[in-house]
Amino acid sequence: MSWRLELSTDRPTTVSAELVADGETLHRRWDEPATDHVLPLVGLLPETRFELTVRVQDEHGETSAETSLTTEGLPFPWPTLEVLAHAPDRMDPGLTLMPLQAGEQEQFVGALDEQLRWRFVLRTEDKVNDVRLEGDDLWLIAGSAVERRDLLGEVLGRWQSAPEGDATGVDVEGDFHHEVIPGDEGFLTLTRRSVEVDDYPSVSDPLGPGNPATLMVPEIVEVALDGTVTERVRLDEVLDVRRVAYDSDTPSPMGLDWGHGNAVIPDGPEHWIVSLRHQDALVRLARDGTVDWILANPDGWPEALADKRLAPTDPELVWPFHQHAPERLEDGGLLVFDNGNYRSTPYGPLSLEPQYSRLVVFDVDAEARTVATRWTLDVTPTTGRLFSFAMGDADSLPNGNVLAVYGHLAGEAGVPNAATGRGDTHARLLEVDPETGEAVLDIRLSSRAEVVPLGWRVYRAQRIEGLHASILD
Repeated sequence: MSWRLELSTDRPTTVSAELVADGETLHRRWDEPATDHVLPLVGLLPETRFELTVRVQDEHGETSAETSLTTEGLPFPWPTLEVLAHAPDRMDPGLTLMPLQAGEQEQFVGALDEQLRWRFVLRTEDKVNDVRLEGDDLWLIAGSAVERRDLLGEVLGRWQSAPEGDATGVDVEGDFHHEVIPGDEGFLTLTRRSVEVDDYPSVSDPLGPGNPATLMVPEIVEVALDGTVTERVRLDEVLDVRRVAYDSDTPSPMGLDWGHGNAVIPDGPEHWIVSLRHQDALVRLARDGTVDWILANPDGWPEALADKRLAPTDPELVWPFHQHAPERLEDGGLLVFDNGNYRSTPYGPLSLEPQYSRLVVFDVDAEARTVATRWTLDVTPTTGRLFSFAMGDADSLPNGNVLAVYGHLAGEAGVPNAATGRGDTHARLLEVDPETGEAVLDIRLSSRAEVVPLGWRVYRAQRIEGLHASILD
């Protein structure tokens, strides 16, 4: 589905390529004069024969060559795609880029077009969480590192705490995880460190006496391309490690997973918003660590942070639980994928309501310290409620729709995957029109249990215009 076009000329030339298949013509052009060209031909349909015409040009004229090539088929294993809703004329145009995990077997990055045809597949050695297209390059969280790759999969840069090979070392204790936000001079991401505490309470008795414990705490870092950490904030230094939520006692090699940071985004030039799954909290803070506000249920917060917590304008407001993927909208709203695990806290009775995930937009009034729900979708238009135990994404699209990923589903409508013959987990991708509540896209990605026993998972998805900035179609 991708080809590497290599050619050399005896003087600087520009290159263009034309690919024709089944009545579809694709044009690719590279305007930078050079004598040696290594060019990606990407975005091609699998198992398709293309007639390829390559033209090189300089001030003396143009010459061309023609050939025929056939793209490879999709790899194995590969998820079955079930279409539950599809209105391409109402979708935001472009490709849907996503990481795909076949249990612990195989890891890929893939992209679907509006007609639900796979246009890009890249097999990776490490599990990929976040993947973003910036210019002509892919930025990934791959294994424990941040990676920058070209569209043919070649690694252009790799940053990690314990560098291997050509990787750039970064002065952090733990791995990079969940999310990377690339910038002109570096990237924003999350890492973690181990911290010893004297009196960590039990999740089963959060108000009781604590015990010594080692905690794994999130750390926000901005990293320059040379590996220098230019900004860092440890969340244990700005919040209270004695506050717990369900899963705050999950063990890991670095300690109990007290906060489980799973997203960080810039919010203006001087602030970040971080999502803490195991605190059921979204926190806006300054680069120096000063907490601006906390969007979270009221349970267990210390008095010192009480004035930072947002109060609901509606007493029936539904708080987020184990949420992912905050996004600040242009009009100031905050879009969130609310996973909905437990929908209660250790400080009160366990909720008996079935767990469900939803999309939600919050309106935050930072000056008044209040929060309200503007919009929510807690029932999918096609199959009702879904519960994504982990993972998840919600992105606003230029046409006003919302793209959502329910990335870790163990079943649907009370029917476990085992009863339908699927692997342990599967994923759903939805594009919803918030004005009407209709799904203009709803697809299920899964495999039979005998093919991929652990099933498929999709962490995030991004709608992109195309796969190469210099492509002209």
